[in-house]
Amino acid sequence: MVAVLCVMAWRWTVISTRRGVRVRLGALRIRPRIWEVDVSETLLMGLMAVVMRSGSSVSRAVEVVASVLDDSRGDCLACVARELQSGMTWDDAWYSARAGGFAVEGLSLVRRQLESTWTEGASPVMGLEVAVDRRGREMAAESSRAASDLSVRVLLPVGLCMLPSFICMAVVPAVASVIMG
Repeated sequence: MVAVLCVMAWRWTVISTRRGVRVRLGALRIRPRIWEVDVSETLLMGLMAVVMRSGSSVSRAVEVVASVLDDSRGDCLACVARELQSGMTWDDAWYSARAGGFAVEGLSLVRRQLESTWTEGASPVMGLEVAVDRRGREMAAESSRAASDLSVRVLLPVGLCMLPSFICMAVVPAVASVIMG
């Protein structure tokens, strides 16, 4: 019973503290960093593919995805969408976004995948899905390499800790019993 009361009190404290922080930060219009979600470029391409599969144009898909993002990439995509809808060419729209001070570095893959769609009228969905699949395989390979590197890095300290304990717990008593007995 006491444990249940402690858990309930803890839960109430956490909820009220978060709510209070959200209210205070909301009044200041500051988004706390821990609640922000980092949207990868792969997810952006997947979102673009979904929007275009429903029949939207490239500029509309860029505009819709820009409205979802809360970072500088969203502002950049919104600028590109405005420029495309005003009649600019693909490269000029991206140049205008860069000249406007927007960071286009995090959108190079999206830009490359949608360029042929805008300039040549090719179907974007298949290209975007292939790019998403390829990027997913690349990320899986990177994480596999990182995991194998981590296992090597962890093995050395663990081995250095286990070796003295093995000597103290197994070898020394065995040698002592042979010498004594």
